[in-house]
Amino acid sequence: MSALPSSPAPVTLADLLARPDVWRGDALARVKAPGLATGYPELDRELPGGGWPRQALSEFLAPPEAGVAGLLAPALAALAGPLLLVAPPWPLHAAGWAAAGLPGQRLLVVEARGQDAAWACETALEEGGFAAVLAWLPDIDARGLRRLQLAAESFSGPACLVRPPARLRESSPAPLRLTVECRPQGLLVQIVKRRGGGLPPPLTLVPRLAVARLQERDRALARPALSPAAPGRPGAPARRPVHA
Repeated sequence: MSALPSSPAPVTLADLLARPDVWRGDALARVKAPGLATGYPELDRELPGGGWPRQALSEFLAPPEAGVAGLLAPALAALAGPLLLVAPPWPLHAAGWAAAGLPGQRLLVVEARGQDAAWACETALEEGGFAAVLAWLPDIDARGLRRLQLAAESFSGPACLVRPPARLRESSPAPLRLTVECRPQGLLVQIVKRRGGGLPPPLTLVPRLAVARLQERDRALARPALSPAAPGRPGAPARRPVHA
């Protein structure tokens, strides 16, 4: 008589929790790539991967004067390679960026509007060649957001999108969403969406002196966002380096 096949070993709860595609409801999700340290340890502890996500879109809901660029500056300064800025709503102050560790020769600006700006951002994420991409796209629609998230999944660096606070009420495919407000004590940052775990209370982050000066300069230069582009097929947006 042949022996009966042995039964497989039972699967325990510990085995299930050890799987990379499973996480506890009270824990941060595992991510494909380690995050980029933000420069604020208290914020890193609340982000899956321990920093700004790579291979994913991060969405910042903030007015132009909130200083999102300053919030990102410590992390971006630690990267090697060029940084692409798409449709910034104010003229860049090269000296302020340099003081924050981002000299002008590392910055490339795409001067575009509306669909052209979204197209430029998507193309940059798909083709790569940049250490990070930071775009201001106040009027991008749901379809455009989905395209950016798909493109960001193959991008090795941070892909950051700034939109007005009013867009908080709209759904977004971005795995990370934060609101940013400028307060006298510093930047008030609230995580409103992240992978895994509940949402933490708001964090007040105090920037380093050089970053704070960059934020002050950005607020002084803030102006209304560029008007929508004229109808038509997106063309090739202008690119220019930043000079002092």
